[in-house]
Amino acid sequence: MANLPIKNNPTLNLQMEALTTSTPAHADRFNERYQQLLENDKALQVDAKIYEDDKNGAKIRLGMENGHLYYVQLPSEEADGTGE
Repeated sequence: MANLPIKNNPTLNLQMEALTTSTPAHADRFNERYQQLLENDKALQVDAKIYEDDKNGAKIRLGMENGHLYYVQLPSEEADGTGE
């Protein structure tokens, strides 16, 4: 199964055509939406900042979404910047 291509520097896009009962149920139509959602996630992550805990070395992503501050402790493969 192929993966959807995600742009390196996507822009946040909050507009999406609504599906209706007359929308063709074809994978291409759904993939467009999934790709947009994945790119939106990546765009939001780029805006977040990564900080290292000075006591235990753990890394967290700190950001803001819909007016709410959030943080997520990163797994080591994400924290090192390689994404692998």
